[in-house]
Amino acid sequence: MQKPKSFRPWQPEQTTLLPPSPSDWLSDDHQVYFLLDLVDELDLSQVLIPAQAKDPRGEKGFDPRMMTMLLLYAYCVGIVSSRLPGRRPACRRH
Repeated sequence: MQKPKSFRPWQPEQTTLLPPSPSDWLSDDHQVYFLLDLVDELDLSQVLIPAQAKDPRGEKGFDPRMMTMLLLYAYCVGIVSSRLPGRRPACRRH
């Protein structure tokens, strides 16, 4: 039996030496905390199940919950990706 694919660890509450924990520099009512709660409530099984069924060898991928949270936060602060033909991908604020 093949071991299911796993992801790189994602622990948003983890404190590191550099940079400091986001909770040290974000206010208690920052929108990121709402988004963290929202992502926990979302049904991401349609993303998780196929991703976990992939070959477990090779580099671990990023947790789909973290990537969803990052995408939602980027849209909330006005950062969108632009992939125009003939141009390199770029991010810009609106």
